[in-house]
Amino acid sequence: MKGEKFDIGRAVAKNVIKTLTRQDYVNVVCARASHWNQVGKWHDYATEVLSCKQDHMVPATVAHRKDLMEKIDNLKPGGTSELEKGFEMAFNLLQSKTRTGCQSVMVFITDGLDTDGENVRCGPGYYTRSGYVPGPICKYNWTKVWDLVDEKNSLTSPKARIFSYLTSENGEIFPGKLACKHRGSIKKLNSGENLISKMSNYFDFLSSNSRNKQGLWTSPYIDSWGLGLLVTHAVPVISKMTGTTIGVVGVDATLEEIENFLSRYQWGSVYSFLINKQGETIFHPKLKPNTKLLEDPIFIPIQQLEQDKDGNPAEFTKVIQDLKEGKSGSLRVENARKENLKDTKSAATYYYAALTDSEYSFAFSLADSDKVFRRSQEPVDRSKYKDSYFNLLIEYSRSKALSQLPGVYDYLKVKYNESKYPGLRVTYLHSSIFLAPKCHCDPNSYFLEQKTRMRAAVKMVLNMRKEIGLMYCSLEN
Repeated sequence: MKGEKFDIGRAVAKNVIKTLTRQDYVNVVCARASHWNQVGKWHDYATEVLSCKQDHMVPATVAHRKDLMEKIDNLKPGGTSELEKGFEMAFNLLQSKTRTGCQSVMVFITDGLDTDGENVRCGPGYYTRSGYVPGPICKYNWTKVWDLVDEKNSLTSPKARIFSYLTSENGEIFPGKLACKHRGSIKKLNSGENLISKMSNYFDFLSSNSRNKQGLWTSPYIDSWGLGLLVTHAVPVISKMTGTTIGVVGVDATLEEIENFLSRYQWGSVYSFLINKQGETIFHPKLKPNTKLLEDPIFIPIQQLEQDKDGNPAEFTKVIQDLKEGKSGSLRVENARKENLKDTKSAATYYYAALTDSEYSFAFSLADSDKVFRRSQEPVDRSKYKDSYFNLLIEYSRSKALSQLPGVYDYLKVKYNESKYPGLRVTYLHSSIFLAPKCHCDPNSYFLEQKTRMRAAVKMVLNMRKEIGLMYCSLEN
């Protein structure tokens, strides 16, 4: 192809790539071979995979999409079609391990002609006494290509669906038969304008084939409004009249919100992490948040965070395998790596499960030392204790406490702004313990305004014989 036909072909390829997301896998094959021209000059071309990865599909991240579109823009027209090799390479890519495995789609762009014209010759010319005789005109054997595609597609799982786009008025036979036999369709394109509408057969198939009343979760992506990394749960809106997709309803969640939700019930060295089906880490305490992300984030393989460079502990490999396969379970690991100490190891149990209707799996590590949950509360049997005092010492100087608890403030000998404890009230007669709220209760349940907090403190002082464990969450801030 050349001229406007070539421009249409490039526009189609770029249009398809632009609509992909990180959950899709993609690659592009440019199928053409070297040839001689009419006067015997050699033109060097080769069938090639455009992505930086030559042997498998690549995730349609911003970086990969940008790379592919730049390489498509840099393609120059020329060469003779080499469709047998091109389709062979395309099916090898589809059969590679790096892909979603949900469905296989090929978009085939051609002018449909069985020759490239007088100036493209598939053999060298020769000289006679009468002058130079050019080599034979390239003419393609469609039957060989059809047979090869049939054979390769029979070995592909799931089988590829082929959508053909014809950039000329004639030539429907080859791309038409290819598309119809492999559950696709063919469209003629006379220009590169308004391609979304002209390629409605392809986009209608994608929307109709991905219907899911339960919705789906996207891969993480950068929010264009500066919220950082987001994931979206989207549900298609399907017309009851036509059965077609007419819109999408979605809810966004930042990874920061997800991290807060996953980590707020942790204690001690207990920690959790979230990965996708490719084993890439979405959230892990060892990953530092980055506020300057400009394109798609790079996700670290979970084994780099949970295993050393030699792959130890080896038992964790089973956890990775189960998480990738969406399985649930638990596994005890004798020498698990501790989250807060890089080189320290201890026995721990990993509990894990796949998240429903998503590509994510969640796990948490529970060390043996954290199986006893410690929380703040007064002893059940207080008979051997004389009195206990509330640790918010300022409340004992309030007028109501002074009247109802006479002598207590003087007895405690409260000191303020000691050199060792600047800005604090302390009593040296009793030990004081400060517990961070998140270590024994959910702080989100105890957000109280200042007045409410003080009333709660006074009530606690006046009713010291009752359970006060949870109130530490609302009073210490």
